[in-house]
Amino acid sequence: MKEIAGIKYTRDAAGKKRYVRIDLNMYGDNQRIEDFLDLLEIEAHKGGAYLSA
Repeated sequence: MKEIAGIKYTRDAAGKKRYVRIDLNMYGDNQRIEDFLDLLEIEAHKGGAYLSA
């Protein structure tokens, strides 16, 4: 996968991508990222499971 400026992946002990870090200084005003984070917050308040890869 091609690297994208401001997006970093962290792998787990098995070498699988597990986490993503997003530079909010670069993408903080991006509506899609805001929508994604809003959906995660809604799920957390409903007591639902978090999204996983």
